[in-house]
Amino acid sequence: MSMDCFCERDDDARCPSCREKLYGFITGFFVLIREFMDRISEITANKPKDLCNACTKEDMDYVLAKVVRELVPKAPPPMREHLFQGLIAQVSSYGPGKALPLTMKAWADISAAEMDGGHGIL
Repeated sequence: MSMDCFCERDDDARCPSCREKLYGFITGFFVLIREFMDRISEITANKPKDLCNACTKEDMDYVLAKVVRELVPKAPPPMREHLFQGLIAQVSSYGPGKALPLTMKAWADISAAEMDGGHGIL
């Protein structure tokens, strides 16, 4: 037991109060992730049926760059890279890798602005 801990312990030398709080915290986090994954599956299943494959391939970089510039900066800073990586992973699941120069430039600009203390393009 830590010198900073004054919790009452059970027979297993654990604090029931802190254990329940931690369980609630982790359970809430798990439920949130599960809901998020379910929502992603729902959105993916509802992809527009009349979306042209040729246009999708041609415009993917432009659209991703726009999403990265408009939405990623609104996320909390610790989550931005995870969101970006998630977008890239989702796009790569649609087929072999395609160069995404506009998207990578948008990410580089956001990252540079963040390193600059929030000044710059954001």
